Amino acid sequence: MTSLQSLKHIKSLRLSKFRQKYNQFTIEGLKSIDELIHSDYEIHGIYATKQHFDHFANMDKVHLLSDKGYASISQFKTPAGALAVGEIKTLSMDKILDSERLSLVLDGIADPGNLGTLIRTADWFGIKQIIASKTCADFYNHKTLSSTMGSFTRVHYFEGDLVSILDGKNTYGALLDGEPLGKALIEDPAFLVIGSESHGISKEVQAHIKNKVFIPGAGKTESLNASIAGGILMHEFYTKLK
Repeated sequence: MTSLQSLKHIKSLRLSKFRQKYNQFTIEGLKSIDELIHSDYEIHGIYATKQHFDHFANMDKVHLLSDKGYASISQFKTPAGALAVGEIKTLSMDKILDSERLSLVLDGIADPGNLGTLIRTADWFGIKQIIASKTCADFYNHKTLSSTMGSFTRVHYFEGDLVSILDGKNTYGALLDGEPLGKALIEDPAFLVIGSESHGISKEVQAHIKNKVFIPGAGKTESLNASIAGGILMHEFYTKLK
């Protein structure tokens, strides 16, 4: 029987301050948990209702919860029935590789869903290195992780000062005064910068963009959703660099 104290601890991980305090996060859903199990993340425990308990029968640290007990810790309106507690990984800035053919750089992506979708899309195109500003949504926010559909386990996610990180790099940025994407010369190693949903790439980071690119369109909308724009850009870069 899982104690009320344990359930209280799991529930506290909804908040960033407690994730930081305990260096732990939660993820829900069978697919995401299976991805976590097959990754190098440390798992502190898996909590499942009777419906999903047998799925983890051969694993250690698996706890059976009643439907009511699980509902008390779930962050979904319709509880997934399985939740895992994992150990947060913090990557040092000196682990950033300048030799990666394509790195994704995110400047102020505030919406967790957009952040998660960008991570998932990066994984689809084989991008392993993602560098984010501190103004981006929390990587370990449950909406971010859920939106990645497990892709968060296969990328190296760094968070730091983009100005210093991008200094001297071969950078590309999505800007309205850029060259049409299809005509742009793309060379590796490339650092592709995607700006915030509301303000685009910050002025401080723009100063370090060597190559400006633009996604041409026929409509009159003011801008594209950040994750949609990111997907278009990543596809173009993937095609030209592979």
